[in-house]
Amino acid sequence: MMKLKHAQHLYNRAGFGLSLQELMNLPRGNISTLVSKIMKDSKSKEDIRRVSGELLTLPKYMSKEEKRAFRKANKETVRELNHAWLSYMAKTPAFFREKMTLFWHDHFACNLRNGFLAEVQNNTLRKHALGNFGDMLHAISQNPGMLQFLNNQQNKKAQPNENFARELLELFTLGRGHYSEKDIQEAARAFTGWGFDGKGAFVFRKNQHDFGEKTFMGHSGTFDGDDIIAIVLANPQTARYLTEKIYRFFVSPQLNEKMVSIWSEAFYKSNYDIAGLMEMIFTSDHFYTEEVIGSRIKSPIEYIVGLMRQLDMEFKEKESAFFLQKALGQVLFYPPNVAGWPEDRAWIDSTTLLARLRIPQALIVADYQLELGLIENFAGKEGLDLLGGDKKPIGKKLKADIAWKNLSSATKGLSSTDMLELLKTLFLICPLRMADAELLSFVKERDHETRLKTLCMRILGTPEYQLC
Repeated sequence: MMKLKHAQHLYNRAGFGLSLQELMNLPRGNISTLVSKIMKDSKSKEDIRRVSGELLTLPKYMSKEEKRAFRKANKETVRELNHAWLSYMAKTPAFFREKMTLFWHDHFACNLRNGFLAEVQNNTLRKHALGNFGDMLHAISQNPGMLQFLNNQQNKKAQPNENFARELLELFTLGRGHYSEKDIQEAARAFTGWGFDGKGAFVFRKNQHDFGEKTFMGHSGTFDGDDIIAIVLANPQTARYLTEKIYRFFVSPQLNEKMVSIWSEAFYKSNYDIAGLMEMIFTSDHFYTEEVIGSRIKSPIEYIVGLMRQLDMEFKEKESAFFLQKALGQVLFYPPNVAGWPEDRAWIDSTTLLARLRIPQALIVADYQLELGLIENFAGKEGLDLLGGDKKPIGKKLKADIAWKNLSSATKGLSSTDMLELLKTLFLICPLRMADAELLSFVKERDHETRLKTLCMRILGTPEYQLC
């Protein structure tokens, strides 16, 4: 029979935490039954459509005022896309696909100032998130946002640009130390002529492509970009590198070399079947060991989306959602650099931990003014600029709607002690260091609604809630 703690752990890693509805409707059977359900629910590939392709390029012969308005409109499209994706992650039953899309969003990190390019890339990642990595790599290599961000639009035979080729090998496939500078140079030649047109469609410009012979990682031929990708995928190190990254994100920051070796070998033999690898991980005994459960610190997006799902909450204005992302150091679509965001313990310092402990109070108590500093080194300058670029500590009242009806109904008639136990089961994967008696002291002689909101606020404002 499935253990409740194991179900909680699975929902934390495959999604963004266990919602009340999911807790009340857990299927009977073993953990494989639940994994199958989550995988089935995530077969949906619904695109997020918020942006018009008309904002793709800056028209010629515009005045300064027109250019300023154009850039402002583009920035607003990214804000709209940011809010739309955040809300979708919190609501969709296909949450595992969104969690994988978030992982690939960091893996193929692009800081795109154009909303249309950001949306196309996001939907490309969502489409392939649980498919074949080779298909995803080909698609992202021909993606207009990636081609623009890593300057392959300027990669021509007369003057090869190495940016895309370098990141393809270092960050997307093999990892540092598994290729030479000569390999980068030859790969760059192979990708010459890869670009996109004014509508964002991939184009191969023959007159800009180097058709000469190239030698890449011990192979010689008149290679193009597809050939380079095929050679990289044929190298087992690519499967190893990807499995290590997946392990750190979905399993534990501390690699278990034995399990990584087993899973990466299976991933390679499956021809890079992402869903197959994830099902293998989620149904393994290792995934449910004590050393793994509760071993990760939630990223800011995992934290925010988790609050939205578990409190059945929506932000009434985009600015509140942006403010939290900026304050905690992770703004969707604005990674700090091509290497993506930091991991695990890098998310927590004295500033960000204090912010997390205060945020539940700001969400639940309407008049509470949340005063926080903004984290430029993680959010990136563009992320800070979303709300004007003020780097000084600022205060804000978070405007959010919490649908208390379901939580209230589930806890109606319960004693404070039983209510506390239910909420701890819903919100926490690790035991609280704070004694129950101390928590219950805050709700003595209070009405039901006040007890519920107070206990939620206290539990969500603990260090233990930051773990998953």
